[in-house]
Amino acid sequence: MKEVFIKAKKVNVMGFILFSPLAVLMTIPFWLKWGSHARVSLKMIKALLSVFDNKLLDTVIIIFAPTVLIFIGIVIHELIHGFFMAIFSKDGIKSVKFGIMKQSFILYAHCKEPLLAKNMLIVSLAPFVFLGLIPTIYAFISGSLIVWFIGFSMTVGAVGDFIYAYLILKTGLGKMILDHDTEVGFKIID
Repeated sequence: MKEVFIKAKKVNVMGFILFSPLAVLMTIPFWLKWGSHARVSLKMIKALLSVFDNKLLDTVIIIFAPTVLIFIGIVIHELIHGFFMAIFSKDGIKSVKFGIMKQSFILYAHCKEPLLAKNMLIVSLAPFVFLGLIPTIYAFISGSLIVWFIGFSMTVGAVGDFIYAYLILKTGLGKMILDHDTEVGFKIID
């Protein structure tokens, strides 16, 4: 059984390196097309989140709100992985394990049974498609700042999934692979 993986620390470094080009590619075109509309939206969001007569409390809420939105997105991201793992697994949801990595407090979904690599490619990229790509396209069409933010943050958050997909494509779509239980990668089943 051959292991194909990248250490989590290296994934974090790669994510940091990929963040800047992703940020530029997603931010500049949106702001060029929707900048004035987005500024109005920012003012409306700030007014909506200013619920107290206390500037400090309102500022905390304004800063905390995107964090909550990202956390909800991360939970949904992992649920999407789990949903597709269950679809492709013989034992369905029984083959899916959800958890939190103790060292990094990162949420994860793990498939306990081997799957065809082409199915794991779908598992890997599904959250990006539903939470990153589709919202980003919609935001570019509609000018919705909140939807753009969701698409942007979920695309940036899918860097590990892009790396996983790259490893699958490099290995071959016809292989049976078992999701690695501690690293970004898998074990090829002979």
